[in-house]
Amino acid sequence: MWPKFLPLPSTLLLSGTVALSGYGYITAPKTSSSQSGTEMVSEPVATSDEKPGFERSYKPAVYYQAITERPLFSAERRPISLAPVEVIQEVTEEPEPIEIIPEPEPVIQINFTLHGTMVLNGNNMALIGADEASPVWVKQNALISGWTLREITPEVVKLHRDSDIIELFLYEEDR
Repeated sequence: MWPKFLPLPSTLLLSGTVALSGYGYITAPKTSSSQSGTEMVSEPVATSDEKPGFERSYKPAVYYQAITERPLFSAERRPISLAPVEVIQEVTEEPEPIEIIPEPEPVIQINFTLHGTMVLNGNNMALIGADEASPVWVKQNALISGWTLREITPEVVKLHRDSDIIELFLYEEDR
């Protein structure tokens, strides 16, 4: 039974010895020897309030003056004005009314392509593609993208909008 409890007191004794020697090492002043052989005592090791090797530099009060005069999160905090503000006199006369001319609506240029025509006893139709859309069959006098298909011949169609006319040719050589 005795051998089971033997390690406990020896462990406690060893722990206490290490703790006391560590405390003595921390609180003892450090000494160093110079070249002449005399010993010089330096400052003691840092206490728990200070970090070892850290030197706090204190800045003059002028450094913090802007913060203390204008607290960072105060409601009265305003930007510093470097130049005096001049008050401009108000104009009592009413300005002349400006005539606003509306800009004309931009004309969207549509690229039409004639893919084919069908001329059958008054039931004329044209296969027309507008921009990149797939071509559709359009009857005479019908609308396509705001343009009216007025004339259909076997090789040419004419689209009208207001006073504008577009002629589409089936073959490039006919242009």
